[in-house]
Amino acid sequence: MLLQKVERNMAIFGYARVSTRGQGLASQLTDLKAAGCGNIYKEKASGAGDVLVVTRLDRLARSTRDLLNIVDAGRQGRRELQVSQGHLG
Repeated sequence: MLLQKVERNMAIFGYARVSTRGQGLASQLTDLKAAGCGNIYKEKASGAGDVLVVTRLDRLARSTRDLLNIVDAGRQGRRELQVSQGHLG
């Protein structure tokens, strides 16, 4: 019985994304709401690269190697990393 209580009090997040502005999110939003998602993050791609913002680098990676791998993977996918104390391109 306790497990059921905990599950009901948990926040359920959903993520809906389309790759072009001409596409719609409606069917994804319907499915996510039916799955119980109370908070849904919606994204429509703009054609530009994405930006990941972190407060500090130690919140993103546990080691220098992890950080370098994340930055390298991001650059290959036209993604940019921003740190609140500065900017890494």
